Amino acid sequence: MLASAPERDPYWTSVVSLVSFDGSNGSTSIVDAKGNSWTTFGNAALSTTGPKFGSACLLLDGTGDYVQSAIASAIGSGDFTVEFWFWYASTPGASQELLCVVTPESTNADLIIELTAVNQVRITIRNNGASNGFDASTSISPTAGAWNHFSVSVVGTDVRCRVNGVLGLSGTLTGTRGNTLSTVRLGRLASGTPRDFNGRLDELRITKGVGRYPGGGNYSVAVSYWPRR
Repeated sequence: MLASAPERDPYWTSVVSLVSFDGSNGSTSIVDAKGNSWTTFGNAALSTTGPKFGSACLLLDGTGDYVQSAIASAIGSGDFTVEFWFWYASTPGASQELLCVVTPESTNADLIIELTAVNQVRITIRNNGASNGFDASTSISPTAGAWNHFSVSVVGTDVRCRVNGVLGLSGTLTGTRGNTLSTVRLGRLASGTPRDFNGRLDELRITKGVGRYPGGGNYSVAVSYWPRR
């Protein structure tokens, strides 16, 4: 059963980024409720066609399109939650990047979330951009041609990933993350093969210091905006 988002977020002070991608069609102006500045690359722009919520969503055409923002210690070295909605027309022929968190202390991303060629969501969490502390794919597949909600939450060493509220992956995080600077990028990998995403994104929320949705169960996906307070 779906549930509406609460009027207030009990973890609002821990939210480091919240982006609804609302605006006029074709706009490259992205407003973050936490005041972060986002830059668009390629043809990345807002689209008023079929957003999940509100007036628009982020449209990426799979050829050089991405957006990014410098957010200090976006996921930190402890608990965190990254969640967003995504839409894609069909299973890609090769992996496509949904989100990554890149740090200047390393040449690799600390967090990589990608849509794979076998229609799963793969999550990689690296230790200071080096060795993998966690690397696996969900057993639950998202649905092509529809909006899908994805979340990854870390509580201590416990990693939980859900697709449309259904637990599709759990495991144990090893190693230590300690980077203090970071860039959050949507739609393209930071290094190596770009793996550009062809689709739409909406309602991104990053919470640092809090692993939302703890435990091994499922949750009801909200049917409206995340609260802005």
